[in-house]
Amino acid sequence: MFETMRTAMIDRQLRTAGVNDQRLLAAFAAVRREAFVPPARAALAYADGAVEIAPGRWLMAPMSLGLMLNHAQIQPDDRALVVGAGTGYGASLLIAAGAQVTALEEDAALAAASRANGVTVVTGPLTAGWPAAGPYDLIVCDGGVSSVPPALIAQVADGGRIAAIVIGEDNVGRVVVGRVIGGHYAATAHIEAGAALLPGFGRVPQFTF
Repeated sequence: MFETMRTAMIDRQLRTAGVNDQRLLAAFAAVRREAFVPPARAALAYADGAVEIAPGRWLMAPMSLGLMLNHAQIQPDDRALVVGAGTGYGASLLIAAGAQVTALEEDAALAAASRANGVTVVTGPLTAGWPAAGPYDLIVCDGGVSSVPPALIAQVADGGRIAAIVIGEDNVGRVVVGRVIGGHYAATAHIEAGAALLPGFGRVPQFTF
């Protein structure tokens, strides 16, 4: 049953949205998404939407995640950091696509679930990244962010990328990929895509007097 659902996800949600990287599509075919959601929600794993994996934490919808990773242009042997690894699905896709992955999670229960799924996880505040394993060719934020913090930008190798779904002030999410060249960060928004904000990545309230 799940294999049929996985094939349908790839054909009806990913390919039709413009996800065309063949190694990435092969990774989506190889990684069992149902293993990364609570057993009671396994039937929802391949639905066209996000799945709650813990209070306030969500497994990104297949289309949103697929579009972000497609625009990230994953390269074999990329040294990658996944920020907000959750139960490890996004990290597992990157590994299947050939990347060398450090997965960062701050929730102990989610980190344990990610380890149970075969992902090596480090724990700490998401917004701080994990400089010990850097610099990275690619940083992927596995959830929404209001902006990319300087701490993450500082951990990207020259010419490297940061991929995220950035939630704008209009509350619309967009796939954004930025590059760091000569110490300067420049980002391009590609396509609209939804995602729940990761812990610590919400917009800082502006005080007025």
